[in-house]
Amino acid sequence: MELPNTTVISYLLHVPKYWGPWQTATCHSKIQFRVRQPPDHSPNEKFGYFWYIQFKNNSSKRVAFDFTMKGSPQENVEYIKINNGYSRHTMEPNSTDDGLMWSFVKNPNEVFVVVGYFRSLEPGQADVSSSFEGCDNTKTLIDDLCFYKPKFSCPK
Repeated sequence: MELPNTTVISYLLHVPKYWGPWQTATCHSKIQFRVRQPPDHSPNEKFGYFWYIQFKNNSSKRVAFDFTMKGSPQENVEYIKINNGYSRHTMEPNSTDDGLMWSFVKNPNEVFVVVGYFRSLEPGQADVSSSFEGCDNTKTLIDDLCFYKPKFSCPK
């Protein structure tokens, strides 16, 4: 099952210990991310491989969003249906986070990242004070988090 708005990052052979290239979130083009694994690249028997993710907000506004990062589109769908996204992430305008967010992923060679439940925020605006935005602020296209686990704040 393919997620319509999923961005895929693939690494062949050995995953680099350095950050991969910046990728643009499919549904929210002002958000970019990149991933990496620790140099030892050893799997956890129960949970899989440890992956870091770093986000960049290229918007002139503060933004808030959730994300998922799994080893296949199906894993993302299953996770979203049960848990929504990982956690709420808020970023200042034109900023890059510290890259310390992480997840265990079963696939050692590629990850599938979904960004959703997205809001652009005015200065001082609380993250809960408006509806989530559709893809690139449209009302007709919704992100995968709103599609698979709708909340009352998702576009209708």
